[in-house]
Amino acid sequence: MISSGNNIIRSNHVADPADGISKELMAAATKKCGVKATGTVKVTDENPASIAKLAPNADYVLDVRTINWSMAYYPMHLGTYRVIYSAKLRLIDCKTGKVVAEGFHARIPERNDNSPGYDDLIDHQAAGLKKELQIGAKEAQATFKSNILKL
Repeated sequence: MISSGNNIIRSNHVADPADGISKELMAAATKKCGVKATGTVKVTDENPASIAKLAPNADYVLDVRTINWSMAYYPMHLGTYRVIYSAKLRLIDCKTGKVVAEGFHARIPERNDNSPGYDDLIDHQAAGLKKELQIGAKEAQATFKSNILKL
């Protein structure tokens, strides 16, 4: 199932929602607080001190990660699916290498009359899947913006 999911992502060019979330949050921070974004860094380590070292000229690093993105059928309703999305945010002080703010958001939709079928998610280069992930990303972004970063 994992390799099949990875193939769906790869062949339909489904972007990781965390990238868009971080860009939107940086834009909001720039607008509200005058924060200057100096660029992005590719993070392969979860250690905050290691991440801080990747941006030696920055005051802070905004670390946004997708924790889970998956689609699964509803138990007892095998023809309908939900797209689960969860993300984590950390604001890391580059001087100390410590996390100064963090949060988590998960979207696990309940089944309803409009719950999509498999083909609804996969057809048209996974347009339905992309739409559902975008909804999850917007929710995560709103949570991080208001509850964690207070933007």
